[in-house]
Amino acid sequence: MGSFSNGDILNYKIWLGDHAHTINMVFSSPEAYLRYNETKYGYPDIKQIHRHEKLTNSFRSIIGLKKDIDRLFEITSLSSNDFTDKYYGYARLEPYGPMGFYGIVGAEKTKTSTRSLFLLVPAADIYAAYLNYHTWEPRYQNNTYTENRWIATFISQGVSGGLAAIATASSYIFGVKVLVVYSLFHVLFEGANLGLTYWSEDQTPNTYNDATNISFGAAGVGIFMSLLLQSLYVLGVGEL
Repeated sequence: MGSFSNGDILNYKIWLGDHAHTINMVFSSPEAYLRYNETKYGYPDIKQIHRHEKLTNSFRSIIGLKKDIDRLFEITSLSSNDFTDKYYGYARLEPYGPMGFYGIVGAEKTKTSTRSLFLLVPAADIYAAYLNYHTWEPRYQNNTYTENRWIATFISQGVSGGLAAIATASSYIFGVKVLVVYSLFHVLFEGANLGLTYWSEDQTPNTYNDATNISFGAAGVGIFMSLLLQSLYVLGVGEL
């Protein structure tokens, strides 16, 4: 019979859907199909995969010249009962790609969800908290900065960032509604961060770096993303 080779398969396409998939394979001859199966099931790891797979065949069609189909049934254990549809003739493959096409058809492009984008919120808050800590904590310890406004600011930013991270992670376990509900409170947390940043900057201006502007930006990102998430959830649109 010989060994399986690339020329034995003329087409191999997978059509991906939301809840099912279709595999279209075109073999050069009935013997090529037999060689393919002997090769596929000749590897222990492949046998292991097929033994545990949970796929259900809903439809199984065969298309080919009558002499080829009859020959296939003659040299393999297949029969007409193994197929839901049987057609005699040449297969028209244009809707699934031209002859000689190998690949995936109908695959959806990966979409970035609003929930994934919400990860920017804890990242921004924690980064702002780190910058303010790095700016003011050393000066507080050596008594060159004797007030505690900036200390309260970066603590608040760190707490709100940590809560946002926990809420986002929890939404992947318990559902997106957890994050939607939390985002209502997060607007208040970011409002507090804005107030603390303004109050601290007003009393002790930061002349060392851009931590203040980044703090304002982080709070703005948090408020915007929270309102966006709530709006999309209420309207039932977008990818959450």
